[in-house]
Amino acid sequence: MDAVSNLPLLALPEQPPMLDRDQLETFATVVEQQSFDRAATVLSITRGAVSQRIKALEESLSTVLVKRERPVAATHAGEVLLRHVKALRILEGSALQELAPTAKPHAPVSLAIAVNADSLATWFPEVLKELLMGQLVALEVIADDQDHTSALLARGDVIGCISTSAKPADGFLAECLGAMEYRCYATPAFASTHFPKGLTVPAVLSTPAVLFNRKDSLHDEFLKRHFGFAVERYARHYLPSPVGADSKLSHRAD
Repeated sequence: MDAVSNLPLLALPEQPPMLDRDQLETFATVVEQQSFDRAATVLSITRGAVSQRIKALEESLSTVLVKRERPVAATHAGEVLLRHVKALRILEGSALQELAPTAKPHAPVSLAIAVNADSLATWFPEVLKELLMGQLVALEVIADDQDHTSALLARGDVIGCISTSAKPADGFLAECLGAMEYRCYATPAFASTHFPKGLTVPAVLSTPAVLFNRKDSLHDEFLKRHFGFAVERYARHYLPSPVGADSKLSHRAD
C-alpha cells in the first residue's frame, strides 16, 4: 500500500493588474483636456470608446480615477496614476531616442513644468534654450507662484517645478537651484510723497502696493520681518507681471 503524505497547499501571491497602455493614455488625455469629448477628438476615437477605456481602467484598479464633472479632474488616485503616465512617456521617449536616434524621427515627448514668473522673466529662458532647440520635447510651461508650484507637481499636472518647498513630492527629488533676492523698491518721487518720515506703519497703511496676484505673499513677509508683526490693512493692486509699475511700491527679483 502506497503511503500518501499530506502536503500543505502553497498559495501563490496574487499578481497586481497589468496596466493597459491605451487605457492609460486615454485616461491621461481626458485629464489633460479636462473633457471626455475633447479627449475623443485628440485620440481620434468615439466618446463611447473613451468612456469604456476609463471604466475598464477604473475597474481593473478598483478605484475611481476621474471626477465626472465640468471640467473633468483627477481624483487623488488619478493624480498618482497621472504622474506614472507622464513619467512613462518620458522614459519611453528617451529609450526610443537612444535605440534609434537617427533611423526615423520620433514625435517629441509632451511634458509640462511649473515655473514662477520671476524666474521666467530673468534666468530661466537660458535654461529653456537647449530643450527647445533639441526638439525632443513638446514643452508646456505653467506659470504660478513659487509657493504653489509644488501642488501642481503633487497633482500630476506637471512633471517638474521650481518651488520654494524643499520637500519633494512622492516619487520626485528636490535639488537646490540657488536663491533669488527680492527688494522692496519705489521711485524717489513716490517714496518722498508717501514715506517722508521713513517706512512707518501708518505710512504703509495709507500707501498702495503692487502685488503679482492673490497668491503673492512677498510683500506681507517683508513687512512682517521689518516691523516684527503682520501688517495687512494696506491698499493692494494686483498686476500679474514681474516688472510691475514704476509709480507704486512693489518688489523686484534681482
